[in-house]
Amino acid sequence: MVLWPALLAARLAPRLRTARAQRIINIVVGAVMWFIAFQLAREGVSHIQALLN
Repeated sequence: MVLWPALLAARLAPRLRTARAQRIINIVVGAVMWFIAFQLAREGVSHIQALLN
């Protein structure tokens, strides 16, 4: 049943509403985005090197 995520969200909402929690979420999301960007850039560089060899 799909009810449990809604119940969990309702229970966590007051804690996730704080400025500190939002700051932490933003930092984690930003770190994940930088990690993905770094991996994509590394793959791109390796593909360019393979084309030039």
